[in-house]
Amino acid sequence: MSAATITTSDNTAGNLILDSYGGPAALTAYVRQLGDEVTRLDRNEPALNRPSSDGLLDTTRPRAMALVLQKLWAGDALSPVSRQQLAWVAQHMAA
Repeated sequence: MSAATITTSDNTAGNLILDSYGGPAALTAYVRQLGDEVTRLDRNEPALNRPSSDGLLDTTRPRAMALVLQKLWAGDALSPVSRQQLAWVAQHMAA
């Protein structure tokens, strides 16, 4: 499923993966644990592509994303096995 999400932008696969980890609220809670007080995911695809009336739903900032990516890639946010999986994806799926 991860390959479909990455290589073909399969939003259904992305939603299934997200739901398996507890959905948008769980992802938001996870990035809060990493120190990101900005990023929030409130909805799944395709709803997250529709603007909210206040403009705050499903948002982040470049600095916040950089913080999360740094902690995922080089910090202690992932287990060694998860870090190996991330490295494999980066090597084999990113084109």
